[in-house]
Amino acid sequence: MSFLKDIVARRPLQCDPIFQKQYSFFGKVIELQEDPNGGVGGSLWECSLLILKQLEKESADGSALRGLKTVELGSGTGLISIFLALAGADVVATDRGEAIKLLDHNIAKNTNEGEHRIKRADLSWGEDQEAQPMLAEHKPVDLVVVSECIYNLQYAPHLLKTLLNLCSANTRVLFSFTIRNAVEEQIFFDQKVSEHFVVQQLEHDNCGVSNVQMTLVELRRKPE
Repeated sequence: MSFLKDIVARRPLQCDPIFQKQYSFFGKVIELQEDPNGGVGGSLWECSLLILKQLEKESADGSALRGLKTVELGSGTGLISIFLALAGADVVATDRGEAIKLLDHNIAKNTNEGEHRIKRADLSWGEDQEAQPMLAEHKPVDLVVVSECIYNLQYAPHLLKTLLNLCSANTRVLFSFTIRNAVEEQIFFDQKVSEHFVVQQLEHDNCGVSNVQMTLVELRRKPE
């Protein structure tokens, strides 16, 4: 019903201090706002920490990220994109709908315009990237980060199409997710993703969480 969409669009962002938390990577500290009524994009998903831990393991101060053209798909709270920008990457954070308000809030709160290179784009997966000028201008992309974006495998083919549009032979993709539908997720990677990308599973500590199993993979585009 369209009137329900209008009500959601008008709902003010709930910036309750009880839903604020500090995070630290690359020697930087940010304060992240979450919105418990903001849908799947309103809360931090722990899998995003896997990507930041991997990047910090490779470059403790984040200096290796400086100047990299980076895109995050399904940014949600913006945690990964913000830390990448603070490390000096040139970032486009993407999401859509209700998640945009929280993403904009956290970017504005933790970065400085002019000092940090971070932009936000409203992106629907599967759309022609030429319809999104900001992303078209951002190519060639060096790094794409994707976290918790296949919790509903219905959208996985659209996500894959967006990855194919963004990635060249030199693009690195870091992709993390919580295993929910192991068989279907394995089929998606073995039959769909592996057709276009070399898939390498990376070791991680599961963020210290014992009641769920998380996965972190690196994707590299196969030669045409």
